[in-house]
Amino acid sequence: MDMSLGALWVSMSNAAKGIVIVMIIMSVYSIWVMIERFITFNQAKNQSLKLLGALSNVLTKGDYQQAIDITKKYKQSHLAKVISAGLLEFEAVRRDKRNTDPEVAIEASRQGMDRTAMITVAELKENLGALATIGATAPFVGLFGTVLGIIRPLRRHPGGLGVQLLPEPRRPLHGRDVELRLGDVHLLAEGSRHPWQLIGGIARWGSSVLPR
Repeated sequence: MDMSLGALWVSMSNAAKGIVIVMIIMSVYSIWVMIERFITFNQAKNQSLKLLGALSNVLTKGDYQQAIDITKKYKQSHLAKVISAGLLEFEAVRRDKRNTDPEVAIEASRQGMDRTAMITVAELKENLGALATIGATAPFVGLFGTVLGIIRPLRRHPGGLGVQLLPEPRRPLHGRDVELRLGDVHLLAEGSRHPWQLIGGIARWGSSVLPR
């Protein structure tokens, strides 16, 4: 039997080929998201570390405008976006001569940083929701393909596998038979807690249904 990729592709049904194509698309997209997010997170981490070193002396001196200019150089840093938003709000309120209370500038800066932090977190989570969806649904898509692969040979060779798919009972069902089979169904349901009862139920079910 030829097990090469080309032979397997030719032997597939159209539904199976569609599932394979869907799985390939999901795999490629997942790999792209993982690589893209890895690069983005690394850039944000490296630039944020550099930003902290550059801002340490400037903020100590109280030169907020220079600090804002420094944050603009690190566009990939998530900290730069948040700090820049806070400093811009702080400077705007501080330069407003109508406001004499320093707490107003601090509160405006805090609110600006909170808003920007929410936006930045959403940007960092971009495409991660789709990646989680693919991770949750891909096993079921593959399982559906497996079921199709099992059904196709059974349809093509209903008697060639040595299994009678829909066996007829040996004799008509009577009241006692129905009672026994309902008991077996109950044993099957309890099989997870009592494995030996599960095996006995399967054996009795098979002996009463399958022809000799």
